[in-house]
Amino acid sequence: MRCLPLEMIYTWGTSLQKNSSILLFLQSHKILLSFEIDNETIFVLFQNGVIDMTKQAVDDIPDALIKGDKGAIEKLLTGDLLLRELISLKQIFVQSSFRKLLFLESLFKLAHLQFNSEISKKQLDDIENGVIRFI
Repeated sequence: MRCLPLEMIYTWGTSLQKNSSILLFLQSHKILLSFEIDNETIFVLFQNGVIDMTKQAVDDIPDALIKGDKGAIEKLLTGDLLLRELISLKQIFVQSSFRKLLFLESLFKLAHLQFNSEISKKQLDDIENGVIRFI
């Protein structure tokens, strides 16, 4: 795969929104997730079954931080390796409560994807300049 971190997270968010089982799982959770991929930070908010994504600084403190290089995040999002495996291999750093860590482990296990969709320049610009909502 040859896409930018922003494209990876966007594609993942799109796949989550298309999966009705995952949406039911997300319905009862509110979590602000911060991905730090190389030198890029992307915030993803799960709230009431809606997923919002932005690169803009947010006022709230993230519930969880996932930090790693592009290759490690790609392995996580595609399901090549589990979150706990990547943590054990020290390829990903995660800062969160234990409860949020269990939630994330479940989410990534359920939501691995194939990177085969294209993201438009307008969608990238929307994320860069504000919030994009997956509905």
